[in-house]
Amino acid sequence: MRRALSRALGVGLATVVLLSIMYLGFRRLAPPSPPRQARTYRLQFENDRLVAGPAILMATQGDTVTLRVVSNRRGVLHLHEHEEAIVLELEPGREATGSFNARLAGRFGVHLVGGDGAFTEVAALQVMPR
Repeated sequence: MRRALSRALGVGLATVVLLSIMYLGFRRLAPPSPPRQARTYRLQFENDRLVAGPAILMATQGDTVTLRVVSNRRGVLHLHEHEEAIVLELEPGREATGSFNARLAGRFGVHLVGGDGAFTEVAALQVMPR
C-alpha cells in the first residue's frame, strides 16, 4: 500500500512538472498582443455619401480612435451600439473631430443623419479582440 501511494505521488508530481514545462513553452510561442495604438480616420461626405476615407475603420480593443469629418451638408454622425458613444455635429465645410476608446470587440455601424432626417449607415468600425 505504501509503495502504491508513493508511486501515485511520484506520477502526480511528474505530471505537474511536465504540464508546467509545456505551459511555459507554449506561452513563449504565442504572439504578443499588439500594442495599443492611436488611430485617426478622415472621412469626407458630399450629399450624405462617403466620398473620401475608408468605409471600414479598423481598430483593436483598447485603441484610441479619432474621427475627423467634413461634410458639405448639415448633419449628425454617430457610432451605433458602441459603449463609447460618439456624436459629431456636422456643419457644411467645417471639420468635426471626436475621439473614443474602442473598448468593445465587434462590428459597429457609423451612421449619418442628414439635414433632411435621412438615416444612413455610411461606414463601419471593426474592432478586433486583443
